[in-house]
Amino acid sequence: MNENILVVDDDAQVRKTLSSILSEEGYSVETAENGKKATEMSEKSRFDMALIDIKLPDMEGTELLQ
Repeated sequence: MNENILVVDDDAQVRKTLSSILSEEGYSVETAENGKKATEMSEKSRFDMALIDIKLPDMEGTELLQ
């Protein structure tokens, strides 16, 4: 699989768990702990899918989608 997934969550354990599960399934996974970092990452890389926490420390997850 070449799908690239971005996991955005302020909880380090959630990021680690989701990243491990998805990596084991063959996905390429990158993580971000807040909306600002996720925005910066998405400007530099293309992601096929993003799993985004609704309550991030610096913005709402729905705001990040825009």
